[in-house]
Amino acid sequence: MRPRTGRPPLRRPREIADVPASPPAHVLCDVDRAARRVDELQDAHCELHFEMDADRRVVVQLRDLNGRVLRTIAPSEALEILSGHSPRPRPPYRSTPQPAPPNRKVP
Repeated sequence: MRPRTGRPPLRRPREIADVPASPPAHVLCDVDRAARRVDELQDAHCELHFEMDADRRVVVQLRDLNGRVLRTIAPSEALEILSGHSPRPRPPYRSTPQPAPPNRKVP
């Protein structure tokens, strides 16, 4: 087989004996934290969508749950959000009407 044009040749796979039976504890904690952040995003009626553009760069979009793009964010910001080091992004709209505060009159 010839290597694909424009891509480095594939590396040989590691020996199975070199792979631990389970991820280290700190990795499992990071995965749990990211899963909680995904749940928080869904509670806010949004999600992160990852794709590659024509130049093979990662594009991250904050989308509502219907797939509408709310804004595009840097991959580093997405990682900060999922790692818990940044507050979750707030969508620029509210998906359900919110009641007026008790001391304000509604027109």
